[in-house]
Amino acid sequence: MKREALGALALFVVYQAVWFGAVASAARGWIWIGPALVALFVLGFALRLERGLRGRWLLAVALLGLAGTVADSTLAACGFVRFNAELLPGVASPWITSLWCLMAVALPGLGLLLARRPWLAALLGAVGGPAAYAAGVRMGAATFPEPAWPSLLAIGVEWGIAFPLMLRVPALVRPDAGGAR
Repeated sequence: MKREALGALALFVVYQAVWFGAVASAARGWIWIGPALVALFVLGFALRLERGLRGRWLLAVALLGLAGTVADSTLAACGFVRFNAELLPGVASPWITSLWCLMAVALPGLGLLLARRPWLAALLGAVGGPAAYAAGVRMGAATFPEPAWPSLLAIGVEWGIAFPLMLRVPALVRPDAGGAR
């Protein structure tokens, strides 16, 4: 296997482990474990970037986290989802904010594959977003009201719009959408 492929596989495995750790800890009411895991992973990834890109990339991560917090807080305030381990009712918890930040690590690789196919990115977001939230609900990190389909539909719309937009983040940080050494 080529070095790049092994690196991508390792990134995927660690990404999934961090996602699982964040969601599993939220399911147990541990509000800050997920953000700590994500912060370590994001900072480790940032160290692989060229020195001149780190600040812009970390700003993009923070803005992505803020945008995701607003989007998921809107879903929570509308009653589509309730997140465990929350600080304020109707506001996305820090662990969910950290998962939006975690997505920033996957964006450069995904952007290369999907940047010219926004319809495919929208489709993947519309399907993958609800699947990830449903997995979080099954793990006990969140709840949907019954019936769950309106929640899944709302999350599908959220991610169908958000995912193609998120794929533009690497180009904002670096025009060639690269960045990792």
